[in-house]
Formats: sequence, structure tokens, C-alpha cells
Amino acid sequence: MNPLISVVRAQQAINRSSWPVAETDRVATLIGVISHAAERWARRRFAKTTHDLILSYQKDPLWLPNGPIHQIVSLTEGSSHLPMGYQAILPLGQVFLGNSFDDGGTRAPPERLLRVVYEGGFDPIPDDIQEAIALWTASAYWQTEQDPATARAGPPPAASCLLQPYRRTLFP
Repeated sequence: MNPLISVVRAQQAINRSSWPVAETDRVATLIGVISHAAERWARRRFAKTTHDLILSYQKDPLWLPNGPIHQIVSLTEGSSHLPMGYQAILPLGQVFLGNSFDDGGTRAPPERLLRVVYEGGFDPIPDDIQEAIALWTASAYWQTEQDPATARAGPPPAASCLLQPYRRTLFP
């Protein structure tokens, strides 16, 4: 995984006067760990990347995680691998296929599996995400100077507040 902030950005948050090479390497390692932890905590990827997902679809809209969505590369039915027509509201991550199953509304439409390949994520990473990761890295840095066993399981409160708007909820 690529780090979401630079070593210089983390060092500014740590606010230490001098940086031996060994400490710079330690900060780089912490950035990688914290970047991964932040994405797990937020239940999403932040950096722009190509996603290849199998998603369950029953009714419109189909929600794509890891927004903002830049483009849908392909959308196919899972079992037949046939391309499907769709309309999308990319900034919201919504895809509308239109239900071909209609019995007058007496039964729910059948569930189908769809394969979606799309580009999603931020490019560049927003400043508040970078600040949250810098704060979390600084907290982890100073915690490793003490007793790592007493470290927090999640982000420190300031980082949590900055990441909260990006935290993905789980859809029913």
C-alpha cells in the first residue's frame, strides 16, 4: 500500500527538532501502518485506484464503495459475464440498472451478482485526511517511545473527528 502522506508531513506533526536516519525510517514505517489502519477504520480506500468487485444487486440503486467514483470501466452480470446497460451518478457512487423483473410489485426482484470494474478514490488525498493521518502517526510515534502495549486501538480523538465524514457506513 502506498502511504497517504509524506515523511516530511508526518515529521511536522511529530514536531521533533532533529531527525536521525533511523528515526526517519521509523516514521516511514509508521506512516504505512497508520495509512492502512485509517483505511480499515474508515471502511474504504482513500487513494485513487481501480477496483474489481462482485456486488449483490436486487434493486436500484447499486452503491459503489470507495468514492468518489471517476469512471466505470465495465459492468457485467456475474454468471453470464454479459455487459449490462446502466446509468450512473458517479459523484454519489450510484448505478441504476432498471429492474427487468416486474410482476406488478407483488414480489421482490431476484438477487443477481454483478461484476463492476471502476476507478474510485481521491487524487490528491484531501487535506483533512492527510492531517488525520499525520496526527495519528505523531501519536503512534510518541507512544512507541513509551510503552506500546498501552497504545490506543483506534485513532486519537482529533484524527477520528477529521476522518469521521469519510467513514463508510454499511448498507443493508
